[in-house]
Amino acid sequence: MKKIILLTTLISLILSMGTFVSCKKKKGVYILEGTIKDGTFVQNIANQTLQVKVLKAGSARYVSYSTVTTDSDGKYHVEIERDLLDKIRIEGTKNLYFPISFTVSISDLTVGNVYTIDFTTTAKSWVNLIFHNVNGDSSTELKYIKTAGKQGCTECCPINYQSLYGLVNDTITCINDGNGYYGYNYEIVGTSVLDTRSAQTPAFDTAEIILNY
Repeated sequence: MKKIILLTTLISLILSMGTFVSCKKKKGVYILEGTIKDGTFVQNIANQTLQVKVLKAGSARYVSYSTVTTDSDGKYHVEIERDLLDKIRIEGTKNLYFPISFTVSISDLTVGNVYTIDFTTTAKSWVNLIFHNVNGDSSTELKYIKTAGKQGCTECCPINYQSLYGLVNDTITCINDGNGYYGYNYEIVGTSVLDTRSAQTPAFDTAEIILNY
């Protein structure tokens, strides 16, 4: 009888320990990983600090969750405990590069499974668009439209037609991808003049496109 009581007590103790351990386990996690790449020089970006932010369900504002750093191969790994979340955003900055920023919806993730997403950023470059009306006609209208160059960034110059009037002597600075091309078509309104201008924009530097008309 004593052996039976002792065995029962031992089993109860083991079960209660198992319950305690299971209670101590952390929640399931969402796992994100991938590689941060430099598209200008075709290499991975090592030792890049990334800010991990989350958007909680019902909230309109992202909050900081953690910070991670890419390894020597440019790879990152993020684990986020399961919660009432809508989205996860990863951000980073690198001097003279366009910002790193990408967002993943929780609906695309499965707890415990790895979601892989790579991101490529590029070096910045600039181009000075120099317009000089040398014909002395104050009624001249020049129209131009960008045909090559970076689009969709907050610093980018517009992609629609731009007009310049009169005795112009202006310089307009536009940002571009490093080692890329920037170009535009232009016309002198009311004349047969219709042509193009373009230039390569070296990484971390400024090129010039000069138009005397």
